[in-house]
Amino acid sequence: MKTPLIITKTLPQLVDYALALAISSVPGIAETDGQTKALYQSIAKQLLVDEIRNKHKFARQKINYLVKIYPRSGTKAA
Repeated sequence: MKTPLIITKTLPQLVDYALALAISSVPGIAETDGQTKALYQSIAKQLLVDEIRNKHKFARQKINYLVKIYPRSGTKAA
């Protein structure tokens, strides 16, 4: 049975909240206009999503490699 990660459903909301907190904590951000904040947020969001995708791809590759090395046996634990 394949179980999807919980994070895949809530990732967009988590990313938005995290970026809002991170950007609001930058010194001097309160003085910038809305367009600049939106620009910073979109750039940071794209970088974060790219990083998550890269980590996901890397993890998948490692899991597939380990599955090849250590195949599952047909026995079940008691």
